[in-house]
Amino acid sequence: MFYYHIALAINLDIELTYSSDEQLARGTRVIVSMGRNIMTGVVWQEIAEQDLDKKIRYKKIIEVVDKEPIVNKDLLELSVWMSSYYRVKPGFIIESMLPLSMNLQVQMKIKLKDELNQESLLKKLQVNKTAYSDEYETIISIIQGLESFLRTNSGSEWMEINDLRKTIKVEHFYFWAEWLEEHKYIEIFRKYDEKVKQKVANFIILKEELAEIKLTEKQQEAYDIIKSFGNDFPLSKVADSITYSIIKALKLKGLIEVVPKKLREEPYPFPAVQKIRNITLTDEQKTAIERIRPDIIKHVFKTYLIFGITGSGKTEIYIELILETIKQGKNALMLVPEISLTPQMVEKFYHVFGENIAVLHSSLNDRQRFNQWKKIKNNQCRIVIGARSAIFAPLADIGLIIVDEEHEGSYKQDNTPAYQGRDVAVMRAKINKCVCILGSATPSLESWQNAQNNKYELITLSERPYTAKLPQVHIIDMKDAGAEKLISDFLCEKITERLERKEQIILFQNRRGYSSYIQCLKCGELFKCSECDISMSYHKYDLELCCHYCGKKEHVPRKCPSCGSYLFSYGSAGTEQIELWLEKTFPEARILRMDSDTTKKKDAYESMFHSMRQGHVDILLGTQMISKGLDFPNVTLVGVVSAEVSLNVPDFRSAERTFQLMTQVAGRSGRGDKEGEVIIQTYNPEHYSLVFAARQDYVPFAEQELSNRFELSYPPWSRMARLLISSTDSTLLISEIQKNKPVLQAITEKFRAKKVQILGFVPAPLQRVNNRFRFHLVIKAPNVTIMRAVLQELESKVVFHKKIRLNLDIDPISLL
Repeated sequence: MFYYHIALAINLDIELTYSSDEQLARGTRVIVSMGRNIMTGVVWQEIAEQDLDKKIRYKKIIEVVDKEPIVNKDLLELSVWMSSYYRVKPGFIIESMLPLSMNLQVQMKIKLKDELNQESLLKKLQVNKTAYSDEYETIISIIQGLESFLRTNSGSEWMEINDLRKTIKVEHFYFWAEWLEEHKYIEIFRKYDEKVKQKVANFIILKEELAEIKLTEKQQEAYDIIKSFGNDFPLSKVADSITYSIIKALKLKGLIEVVPKKLREEPYPFPAVQKIRNITLTDEQKTAIERIRPDIIKHVFKTYLIFGITGSGKTEIYIELILETIKQGKNALMLVPEISLTPQMVEKFYHVFGENIAVLHSSLNDRQRFNQWKKIKNNQCRIVIGARSAIFAPLADIGLIIVDEEHEGSYKQDNTPAYQGRDVAVMRAKINKCVCILGSATPSLESWQNAQNNKYELITLSERPYTAKLPQVHIIDMKDAGAEKLISDFLCEKITERLERKEQIILFQNRRGYSSYIQCLKCGELFKCSECDISMSYHKYDLELCCHYCGKKEHVPRKCPSCGSYLFSYGSAGTEQIELWLEKTFPEARILRMDSDTTKKKDAYESMFHSMRQGHVDILLGTQMISKGLDFPNVTLVGVVSAEVSLNVPDFRSAERTFQLMTQVAGRSGRGDKEGEVIIQTYNPEHYSLVFAARQDYVPFAEQELSNRFELSYPPWSRMARLLISSTDSTLLISEIQKNKPVLQAITEKFRAKKVQILGFVPAPLQRVNNRFRFHLVIKAPNVTIMRAVLQELESKVVFHKKIRLNLDIDPISLL
């Protein structure tokens, strides 16, 4: 008998051990019983029999799903580090590494797809196999079980998958069920199909033409159009030229059939033509490549920070180094911070590498994600491009990992496991003994300090290729413009100039909706979210008040519920209000708004990218999703409507975030042959983050900000963790906090000599979110080892009621 710890995505403080008749490899999926639930887990660690508790009767593993481990060896090693560093159970780490469809909890029902062709089945099993009799018997048992169910249940063709498994009792049931599905003998209905269904479209099928059928003139014309498209094509192709009533008439006369068919879903539509790459590298780019290339060839772990001004050609360096990596027989993994950057990056890479690319990002539905995952796992591509979670791609033989725009906050996961994608990338590179490249025009202070301490090797790019120059930047003091003014006269004039010259404009406002709040002018009533006690944003298009923290929506009242007044004042303008102003002021301009309200369709980013590239948009207005990485040569003016949106946030990173945003959005201007200009509107024109951003001067900003952080022991001068304590019951929460205060004080005293600071328990800046009252404590420690000791002490001695929720965030990027 063999015994294993099984990694399950459940929050228990004990390790769950199960027995098995066969020896299993780490990383193999298994089905186990947990309480009354049947769950999918992963074999985590084998346990020697002498180490077992003799008093416990261990449950048997119900089913071994995989013959080979589903989780790569390097990912298992990475999950060990992540579990320890982020203080998260391994099951949650493994769950985040696998697509949803790998979790067999989501399976529900199974059915035969077509009548079994046994000869075809035998041929498939014989391929690359010396013996197949056992497999064949197992598969036949599954098929016969379904056929038996069909004979005895005329009302339904779908069978509960667990009922079939119990009926036939064969080994590796789930493995062979998935094999049969892949080879199209059966269909498996999964829960996620209810959320994201495969695209289905109506197709027109031509039937045999009957001579005696009489058609009206319009019907004959429609029938001729249909025949011109051939047989079996989507109805949408003729929907604009033929009415549905005529389609229906042709169908009734037996000339056509309209049949729903599933469409193949691609994660990203590759360009129709693969262009020849014609690039002349600058001397700085060549130097950077030659410095990094030897370490790729030698397959050694080393982290480089490429600090290059916006538009300095970092992507071309990435491409050259990936070419070298592939030449060495290795594969490459590249992270980008935003989905909006994925189309641009994929297009650039496609022109060099063709379809030898897999794409992973959050806009993929579960089925698309699973298909891309399989493509990577089956070694059908050499390069993976994607957002944060792509760091867990099952890519083998990794020779290079790149994190583009490494400073971006979107690399930090919000919920459990709250990992930092950039740091996980560095660790995965270390495990794979390969090069890791972090690239940014505005590096995070943590990465910059690592470069100053020689932990990372710094490479600087100070010039833009060809004739492109850094844009001229103007800071406009809005105190002189008038309180009601959205756009200053200066910016308005510059927009008019660009429109006349047929050049493109980007306007940036990092606030969506119409305004940040609505307030009654008579009694001062502020419309707040009942769940969060935070002012709700006004969305004029939908006539809704929306809470941007919990998502609650309400209709805008016609009058104040407190005093009955019809007069309201509106808060700071969002993208919706600015769009309306632009439409009135520049009626001839083609305006495209990009924020989370307008990008709900999965192809919104690709559509924006191609519309801008093809010159179909004059003014692109958006939030931070348009502020970085995008490269449009005809954009010569960038306007920041209000720098205060990020500057006035009560958080220790607000100055750094503002500098990064302003510098990045400014970098979208003047990337082609034409000179660019940037206008930043602000009420704080002398703030150092804006002054240095206007100069595109990172080094003095970093020195100033590092000096400020040093005074208060903020990162990178310390390691930080935040424990958020929340509950729907404020009385219970305060009572539990009071009970734990003496324990916390004792822990604080114990670590004081090691220069540990524990701040709290105090109300969080956002005291109530989603009807949960929130307190937090912030821990600062001089290094990782001491931080780990403090957290272990807290976990063992600070105890809260089970109704209290605890969320630990290591290396938080925000304290709100």
